[in-house]
Amino acid sequence: MFSPPCVPPVRRAGLSISVKGSGHDWAGRALRAGGLTIDLSGLRQVTVDPATRTATIGGGATAADLIAETSRHKLVTATGTSSAVGMVGLGMGGGYGPGIGKYGLTLDNMISVEVVLADGRVVTADAANEPDLFWAHRGGGGNFGVVTSMRMRLHPLETALAGFMMFGWSDAAQVWAGVEGVLADAPDELSVGTGFVSAPDGSPAVLVSPTWVGDQATGEEYIARLEGLGTVLASQVGPLAWNVLIGFVDPVAPAGRHYALRTRSIAGFSGDVVEALIEAGDNRTSPLSNIPTSTMSIGPSPRSANTR
Repeated sequence: MFSPPCVPPVRRAGLSISVKGSGHDWAGRALRAGGLTIDLSGLRQVTVDPATRTATIGGGATAADLIAETSRHKLVTATGTSSAVGMVGLGMGGGYGPGIGKYGLTLDNMISVEVVLADGRVVTADAANEPDLFWAHRGGGGNFGVVTSMRMRLHPLETALAGFMMFGWSDAAQVWAGVEGVLADAPDELSVGTGFVSAPDGSPAVLVSPTWVGDQATGEEYIARLEGLGTVLASQVGPLAWNVLIGFVDPVAPAGRHYALRTRSIAGFSGDVVEALIEAGDNRTSPLSNIPTSTMSIGPSPRSANTR
C-alpha cells in the first residue's frame, strides 16, 4: 500500500520516482531503473453514487473494475478501448475510446483528483480548489504528483449498438472516404474507429468499429450506411453491454507482448491521409502490425481523427 510520507525521503536520496497504476502503458514508463516505483495496483476500489451519477476510483483501478460497478446502476463513462487500462493514467493522458462523440475524452469526465505532491502533502484538486493542478492532470501526463484517487462523471446507458465490420483492402480508399461522409452529418451519438488490420487469411483489411449510444432504430440506420461502404468480409454489430465492448481489444493486445507505437493527429481522411494509410498497410512488416484511428469532435470544428 502506498504511503504518502515516502515521497520526500526518496527525493532527498536523489532517486527518481515512477508510478504504476495498472501497468498498461505500452512504453513501460511505470518502471524506473535505478529508482523507486510506487505501485498503486492495490488501490482498485470503486464507489458509485447513482444519485449524483459519479464514481470515485482508486489510483490502480482498471476500466473493467469501474464498469463492473457502474453497470449495476446502468451507468457508463468514457473509458478506453481495453478493459485492462488504468482509468487514472488514461485520464491523465487524455483518454479516447468508444462513445467519445457523446461522452468526450476521459479527461472531460474527471471531476476531481486526490494527489500526493512532491513535499508529501495530500490535496484534492478540482475546478475550485487547486484549479491549475487540476487542469494539469486533465491530459497533462503524470508528472505533477501521485494520483491516489479520481472522481468521475457517469452517464446513463444500458447497452450500446456497437461492434465491428471488416472490408476488403481493395475498397480501402472508398471506405475511409465513406466513413468521413457518414460522420459529417452524424450526431454525437455515433463514434467510429477505423484502421487496417489483418484479415483471417493474413492480408490487410479495413476495420470499421462503430459505437452508437442513442436510439437503437436510428443507430441501425447509421450502421447500415457504414456496412454499405464496400465489400464486407465480416460484420458483428449489435447491442452490447459496455464491459463486453471494451473487452474486444484484449485478445488482440494481450499482456506481456512488446509494442512500438507512434501517434499522429489528423484533420480527417483526406486523399493524402488515405494514401499514406494504404501505403502503410501494403508495406507492413508483420501480420500484427496495425493502425487504429479514433474520431473525435473538438468544439464547433469538424471531427478529427487520431491515428496511432
